[in-house]
Amino acid sequence: MTDSIKDIYLYGQSLAFTGGRLVFEGNVIYDFNDRYGNISSMGMEQQAQVYCQLIKQIYESDLPRIIQAQTMVIFAEIFKTMSSRNASVALLSVGGGLLNSAYANVVGMFGKDNLLYELCDKNNYRPNSSDNRVSIIGTSFQDLEVLTDKAFVAVLINVDLFRDQFESMLYECNRLAAKNGQVILYGSGMYGVELNQLLSADDLRLYPFGTEGFIASFGSKESSAVSYKESLKEQVMDLIHSYNQEVFQALQYVLSNYPISQQDEWHTSIDCAIEGMSRAEVLIAQYYMLFDNIDLKYQTNELKNAMLDFKYEAYLNRRHYDFFQAALYDYYNKWTESIV
Repeated sequence: MTDSIKDIYLYGQSLAFTGGRLVFEGNVIYDFNDRYGNISSMGMEQQAQVYCQLIKQIYESDLPRIIQAQTMVIFAEIFKTMSSRNASVALLSVGGGLLNSAYANVVGMFGKDNLLYELCDKNNYRPNSSDNRVSIIGTSFQDLEVLTDKAFVAVLINVDLFRDQFESMLYECNRLAAKNGQVILYGSGMYGVELNQLLSADDLRLYPFGTEGFIASFGSKESSAVSYKESLKEQVMDLIHSYNQEVFQALQYVLSNYPISQQDEWHTSIDCAIEGMSRAEVLIAQYYMLFDNIDLKYQTNELKNAMLDFKYEAYLNRRHYDFFQAALYDYYNKWTESIV
């Protein structure tokens, strides 16, 4: 069925498409000869023909070898995921760029009602005319809040976009993927080592391509997502409480003393409190989805603004000092109750 394309080898012979199979270091990623594993409406003969056309175009392109290798694996993973379903499904791609169009076409071949959702950078967004491609404008996982009622059979993530949010990204992948859905991560460098440390999934499949890049694929499990959420939430709460210790110590002095001049300790202390609260605000904004209190990030911002008001208004308007002091005290108490 694959006579129209010669065998392809990348990275020596680590990644090979030969005999109708895509193989990585001797392990079969997807076998287009396996008719018994396919329950979709798209026959294996047609799957093989489409896949061969895709990877021939990729292999003959001027794309870097690492991108060629990753794309060949991702397409094979998509075919494998779609073959295991016989109902309408949706996939999510974050950071797929121009390849999203090809992903959407493949998904559509398995059924006209299948959809590909994509997160698009608002600065580089170009409308598409595809009937099965749904674009969400944004730059972070927070912009995917609108998908709370969605469960994707596969989630494709370009890890390079979220280097500073690695743990929250893994949590979001588990949240967005359907139970037993597939999560496919890809990126540059050697993140595979970090993935092995952070993921304990028994079915983690890691495809490292030297120091240039990797792909990791694993099945989402609801139980692991819950335990991961609790573990991550505990780590975040520990950080928030450590910031609060700094804020509390600074506010103890601020709320017990009056500013005498712009150079005295009062101003140093209120600046310290504002800095600690700013760090807490950034952390809470990044991990807001972990908290049952959806208003926590707004309460945190209100407390920081109360500190700023106290710093500037209280010093300039001494007759209103008691008012700003009472407001700050009230905001702080309510905030500390929210982070218990």
